[in-house]
Amino acid sequence: MKSIRICVAITLAVLLVSEYASAQERDQQGEHLLFDVAEDHLWNVAYKTLFGNVGSDHSKVLTRNPRTDGDRAARKLLDGDNSAKAIDLLDRLIDAKDIAHAQSPVEQVVMQRGAWKLFDWFAANTDGADATSRKLRVRLAKFMLMIALTEDEITNLPNNYNTKLLNNNAKTEVRAINDLDLPKELFANEGNWLQVTYKSRGRIAVAHEDAHGGRSEFLLFLHFSNAPDVGKPYVRQFNDFAAYAAQRRSLKLRGITPPANAPVKNFPEFPQGTQAILLQRMMVVTRLGVPRPTSIVESIEFSEFTPTFDRETTRRHRRKFAAFKTSLGHLLRQEKATLRRVVEGEPVFGAGFFPRGLQQCTQCHNGPGLLSFGTVGFSRHSDRPLDVSVKILPNGSPGTTSKWKAGRYEYGLLKGILDSEIEAKVSD
Repeated sequence: MKSIRICVAITLAVLLVSEYASAQERDQQGEHLLFDVAEDHLWNVAYKTLFGNVGSDHSKVLTRNPRTDGDRAARKLLDGDNSAKAIDLLDRLIDAKDIAHAQSPVEQVVMQRGAWKLFDWFAANTDGADATSRKLRVRLAKFMLMIALTEDEITNLPNNYNTKLLNNNAKTEVRAINDLDLPKELFANEGNWLQVTYKSRGRIAVAHEDAHGGRSEFLLFLHFSNAPDVGKPYVRQFNDFAAYAAQRRSLKLRGITPPANAPVKNFPEFPQGTQAILLQRMMVVTRLGVPRPTSIVESIEFSEFTPTFDRETTRRHRRKFAAFKTSLGHLLRQEKATLRRVVEGEPVFGAGFFPRGLQQCTQCHNGPGLLSFGTVGFSRHSDRPLDVSVKILPNGSPGTTSKWKAGRYEYGLLKGILDSEIEAKVSD
């Protein structure tokens, strides 16, 4: 018995070491070995060739530079031999149903996300009648539907929000300007964090959602010190001001000057130390062809409205700021820790490098208090709502991003192909 136990222990140790080595190998090789340690695995090849570097988010919005690497990579797929190879590779993906069905739901979500981004790029940047673009779009849509999840499968996807970070050792590199740690109680409805969204829209961060093509939804959480009775009164106070401002703006749009003796309401500033988290969650397309948000966190932007002096920049900043991103490799292995802190010198938000790149944010978010979460980008991304009042939601609640995405032109093209495929399956 003793020898058997020793053999079992040795076997388990070998398996654990092998699993760790495989994970380590994938990390070292980068995100082109996401789905298998074999470089020639069909999904690895397809992700690297078609999806990995194509149509990067923010390319034409936040950076104002349409000639990004992602655009160039996507455009190459329309050229001669490259398009023929891309079509052949997509046909192989569609035919390899056994490989697709062997992948985990998280792997299918990540792969579908890549195909969705490429489809949207072709829809937005090519003539709808272009034959090559149409061939690629039809195949991308078929593949997306083949690996689409059911509503129940989407509901059961993991929530990878975790305060344990992959690069905890980066804490030693944290400076005064980004010395912020993720809160454990972010999604607790009885805690001190409040989720808010625009009453008139049912969604927030409209410029960010547009920059990501509607393939991500953004949730905004606010924390008002440690007093639970501070947040809700502030929101009521802000909404009173928002209603007052909406009335005055309505008069101005109609060419009416408010009476000189009309009462004036002051804007409610944030209490010092107020914190805000803008959380980006991944969207997917369901098996019925409907866009849906998931529980998978892609990135987090964390601000604290505390004036801070930073020795490196020798400047006094209005707020502290930290950013976090999800590692796809760790997500696909469904490890507990998937988020990592963005470190100094790393690209952030598509342009600039952390932390100096954060200065570009003030170009849009330069209002006081809650207005700082609105944006001058309304004029570029959507009509400015007359009333910018907000409502409080249960923490983690989805917004109306799915409905907004479903009404966009590129989704109409996708939905037409998806519906045709779904109807064909019903007929069979």
